[in-house]
Amino acid sequence: GDGIRRIFTNLVTNFTSFAPLGVVLVAMIGVGVAEKSGLLSAAVRSMVLSAPRHMVTVAIVFAGIVSNTAS
Repeated sequence: GDGIRRIFTNLVTNFTSFAPLGVVLVAMIGVGVAEKSGLLSAAVRSMVLSAPRHMVTVAIVFAGIVSNTAS
């Protein structure tokens, strides 16, 4: 009971004192805007289509990793 009470009474302090939280939230908002506007899909498509012939496989693998991370 005391542990649950401590968690809820210090909840706001824990989140506001955690410095990387602001950076993560801003990055997530930026990625969300880029995804909704179509920027990410256009960038991945452009990267694969502009890859040299001998690097197509590497570009596709990298594009898959980036798009999986973005989603």
